[in-house]
Amino acid sequence: MANKPISMSKVRQVIKLYSQQHMGKKKIGFRLGMSKNPVKLYVDGYLQLKTPPSEILKLSDFELDKLFHPPQTAPVNWRIQQLYDFFPEMEKQLRKRGVTVGMLYRKFKQEHPEAYAETSFFRVLCSVEEKSKPLDAY
Repeated sequence: MANKPISMSKVRQVIKLYSQQHMGKKKIGFRLGMSKNPVKLYVDGYLQLKTPPSEILKLSDFELDKLFHPPQTAPVNWRIQQLYDFFPEMEKQLRKRGVTVGMLYRKFKQEHPEAYAETSFFRVLCSVEEKSKPLDAY
């Protein structure tokens, strides 16, 4: 399957087999039941880091994932930046009784007439809220 995420435990195994047992990429892929291309990708990433394998193997799954998959930062245009700047104030206001998101949108639109329309405002708000939700424990 294309673009199927690989667990960080498999990445650890790839690094361990490559660095400590000096196994080839094709053989590692066969042993772990994965293609040689992702093995090559992670081995090349490991070699670029120039970090001892013992330190990489100590990292948590989250830290290892951040190391091999750095977050992509997309350029933010000025209208979205206005929304992002408004959201902390909006979050405080929403805690007050009787305040709605619609009311806050109208206030935002008065302050920034060139800003996004209502639908786009709610779409960005939902995406920000989705990103800020804590992950459910498995």
